[in-house]
Amino acid sequence: MLHVDLLCVSVGKIRTDTQRMCGTVSNPFQHIVEPLDPKDPKQRFYNLSKLGDPRYDRLPFSIRVLLESAVRNCDEFLVKKSDVESILNWKQTQTQTVEVPFRPARVILQDFTGACQV
Repeated sequence: MLHVDLLCVSVGKIRTDTQRMCGTVSNPFQHIVEPLDPKDPKQRFYNLSKLGDPRYDRLPFSIRVLLESAVRNCDEFLVKKSDVESILNWKQTQTQTVEVPFRPARVILQDFTGACQV
């Protein structure tokens, strides 16, 4: 079973628009990046359990996906650390109007004719 804290990204290949325009932008969550396989350090992921925040364990799966996306895309320009904090505070903010960044890496749509759409 795949847990959201093991969502794999190839960190070196995914770049935000800000990075393309302004050069390299450091991610404040770079310290939680780990190799998926020690034998192949090119494939890395953001290990969200290393955030060390007990709120993470209580988040619903769908909110964890939003959190992973925000952590992965955090550049302090389009996605800020405060956005990550808003997602972690989901239990308190779920009844409020809070804007969170949504930058999916891929979207899969269902087609009722039987063919998947990407």
